Amino acid sequence: MNNITLVLIYFIIGLAWCFGFGFATYETIKNRGYNKSTAQSWFFVGFFFGIIGLLLTLTKPDLTAQNINIADSDIINTEPKSKADELKKFKELLDSGVITEEEYNQQKRKLLL
Repeated sequence: MNNITLVLIYFIIGLAWCFGFGFATYETIKNRGYNKSTAQSWFFVGFFFGIIGLLLTLTKPDLTAQNINIADSDIINTEPKSKADELKKFKELLDSGVITEEEYNQQKRKLLL
């Protein structure tokens, strides 16, 4: 093999390596909830900086987890406005099978006392 062929082979291997890190970085940032244009920008970080770019994406906050936490906290912090609303909530839990009849009756007694 002559030198030109060897250089060409190393160039192709290096290019494949860069594209691999670019796509890994792109997918990582996209899976963290960032939009497509942001992920495309991060592709170039991974392409040019390799493992460093990929590690940088792991330091970015996960937007999907933040959205889930916000939604969960909204559901948890929602309190019924009256005893009737709370009783209705427990009845719905009973009907859906989340709580037993005994647990429903206990909550009902607490509310009515």
